[in-house]
Amino acid sequence: MYVGNDPSSTTDAADYNVAFGTTALDAITTGDSNTAIGYNALTANLEGNRNTAVGSNALKSNTSGITNVAWVQVHWREIQPPIAIQQ
Repeated sequence: MYVGNDPSSTTDAADYNVAFGTTALDAITTGDSNTAIGYNALTANLEGNRNTAVGSNALKSNTSGITNVAWVQVHWREIQPPIAIQQ
């Protein structure tokens, strides 16, 4: 997992990128100002700039696109009923 300016060990000259999630933005070489949040988000991106990918596999095949936005919807399931606290 990487968070910050230099999100990957394959980075040659990429700047101002943020990656959070397993294999998120892991192929980046020269792309700048990308945000990848979630498993495999922007995983194939090499040279793309100003892309935003949020969610598992969001923009995973994007290699050089510019200014793309993908938001993968996640359906949450309620595990426990809500708890009410009274004073």
